Amino acid sequence: MWKDPAGNGLPKTRNERKREFNRLLLKECQDMQSRGLRIVLIGDFNISLAKPDCFPRLRTEYQHALARKEFNEKFMPGANVVDIFRHLHGDKRSFSWFAKGKPQGQDCARVDYALVERTLVDRVTEIEYLEDPKERAHSDHAPVLLTLLNMLDLVDVSPSV
Repeated sequence: MWKDPAGNGLPKTRNERKREFNRLLLKECQDMQSRGLRIVLIGDFNISLAKPDCFPRLRTEYQHALARKEFNEKFMPGANVVDIFRHLHGDKRSFSWFAKGKPQGQDCARVDYALVERTLVDRVTEIEYLEDPKERAHSDHAPVLLTLLNMLDLVDVSPSV
């Protein structure tokens, strides 16, 4: 449960708070885009977007399905971003989170994403999850490697004043 430190409102579940965060992040992305900025989001979104993103199974309980549906149908189109790994690699399996205390690959998911604005997709040359435990050190998350080229020659998309 998450509780507002100011004491306002009822406590929220982890999933309610995650969905609220995603709505706020979407608004921030749209505000930045309205100022002519382009969006690349990289990090742990704690949502598996599709069946190939999980092993042994995709969580289908209501709260997980709702968060996934909102992210796929509202957040990503609303921010005009694509999951660049899935865009470039189709249904290839790769994971970014590994359950601690279990052998590598026994319980894992792809919950860390590089979400790239559609106008930048052609500039992406590489997206990779460094799944080797040595690369992860003591973390249960794999580093995400994203390479974009020619970012300095972008045409200005600032709104005219």
